[in-house]
Amino acid sequence: MKPLSPPPRRADDLPFSLSLKSVNRTTGYIALFLPLGLWTVGAFFGVCSAENGLNSISHYYFARIAGDLFVGALLVIAVLLAVFYRLPGKVDEYLAHEKTDLLLLKVAGVAALLVALIPTSGTGCEAADQIFRGYVLAPEGINDRTRDVSLPIETTLVFDLWASFGVAPKVLPYLHYGAAAVMFAILGYYCLFVFTRAQSRKSLKDDGSPVVTKTWRNRFYRICGAIIFAAMAALLFGMLTRDSLGPAWSGSNLTFWFEAAALMAFGFAWLVKGRFLWVLEDPR
Repeated sequence: MKPLSPPPRRADDLPFSLSLKSVNRTTGYIALFLPLGLWTVGAFFGVCSAENGLNSISHYYFARIAGDLFVGALLVIAVLLAVFYRLPGKVDEYLAHEKTDLLLLKVAGVAALLVALIPTSGTGCEAADQIFRGYVLAPEGINDRTRDVSLPIETTLVFDLWASFGVAPKVLPYLHYGAAAVMFAILGYYCLFVFTRAQSRKSLKDDGSPVVTKTWRNRFYRICGAIIFAAMAALLFGMLTRDSLGPAWSGSNLTFWFEAAALMAFGFAWLVKGRFLWVLEDPR
């Protein structure tokens, strides 16, 4: 008698296991270590070493190697937020999630995508003799194999990405800032108002009060949410007082460090949600 063959796999089944905890931890680790990773890579390659780094995290888009890290990390976060948070009904650890909450995560994912693909303006560095990414507008016939390769080729070097498309860059930086603000606002909302809900029956005692581990997790969530919104307020203050505080603000790279604080708070909150430490697990 022939052994029974395994049942056919459904088209939407994955050949490996995937949990939302692992998605949360992956998102959290990327967000937590991205700011220091960018700064470290930039320091290694001497990116604006005279000013101890660039003015903002977004300006690392134009740095060698660090720019690839910046775009790649944000694209991964964007995909995880926009695609992987789809719940087939009520799922433990997500019982108090509403449809609007999941929709907001998708919006945050799209916002992260825009932040990655629509760069900010300027170099983020006032020092001279710095190397940044540029775009060469090649002339017609550059690929002509019959041309004399010993002759120089006249090209146009464009620093700004959108200028290479012939697009005026005046509005696009504000789209970048707006997308970043939407992303951080949604993540801060999640920390303060979504993750703090009782998402699992294990999180509650018989009398309906939260267990000790849930109480501690909520403290972490609220601290992270407060850091995100405080950093956003500080960044808004910096934009509004740019004329008066410009040199002092940019000289200290305060935009970078406030963005780093918000991004790392987001990452830590997602790590807590992913139970990256066993002591954060609820008793069974």
